[in-house]
Amino acid sequence: MAENILDYFGEIHTPFLHARGKIATYKLIEILDCEPEESILEVGFGTGATLCQLSSIHKFTNFHGVEVSEVMHRQAIKRLKFCRLQKRVQLQLLFDEQCYPFEDNTFDKVYVESVLAIQEGQSLPQNLKEIKRVLKPTGVLFFNETLWLESTQLCLIHEMNNACKKLFGVIQSNSEFPYLSDWRRLLVELGYELEEVIRVDRILPANNHSSVTFHIFMSNLYTFLGKMKLLFMSSLWKHRNFYNAAMREVNHNNIRIMEGVIIKAAKKKMNHT
Repeated sequence: MAENILDYFGEIHTPFLHARGKIATYKLIEILDCEPEESILEVGFGTGATLCQLSSIHKFTNFHGVEVSEVMHRQAIKRLKFCRLQKRVQLQLLFDEQCYPFEDNTFDKVYVESVLAIQEGQSLPQNLKEIKRVLKPTGVLFFNETLWLESTQLCLIHEMNNACKKLFGVIQSNSEFPYLSDWRRLLVELGYELEEVIRVDRILPANNHSSVTFHIFMSNLYTFLGKMKLLFMSSLWKHRNFYNAAMREVNHNNIRIMEGVIIKAAKKKMNHT
């Protein structure tokens, strides 16, 4: 029985849990621009769909992933094995979400999808610090997150987060750093150089990712098989009905209060005098 909505999504193999879904992930993959021999880390890999996309295309890039959810970790291992990609990706279960099991200056690139924004309070800057630690001096962070619009009042943000935490076991998005302007400022304060901001609602579907490799076909099939569990497992069906009703309750006004963004930020180079 799923303890929160993320575990439920894990049990049914749900991929791309963020604004614009696969379209936003394809844009992230495009700007990630993986190169042979690079070491790349995904923080919070979920059910492993993005890692399947990347490792199926970039055979000579070293991919790693960390995840705090045992459900997600288990499903990602199964997905990679199902897709015959298990030898191309190294996955680790993270027991302390603010302490990554890697040496300083390990990775060329780190990317994150819909993980940082749902960190509560100071957990967000702590994770950004840890990412900076494991990035090489020339390393770059990429993330795809859903943030509050600047027009959304803090009282509504707190109300929404409290409701989501109660109903889903996770907040909607960080309230101490709610707006894009706060994230810009935080990144600079922590030693990043902001290089690019993309609003995902402006992304057009890309044609260059239209071809489906064997591995991606198998990943899509794994996602489909997860959805089929709903037909045969009454407990998951009950969770589905509960969460769908809860989502309608939380979003009853149907007003736009959030936006998805993709941000590219480089580790700031140290000046040696």
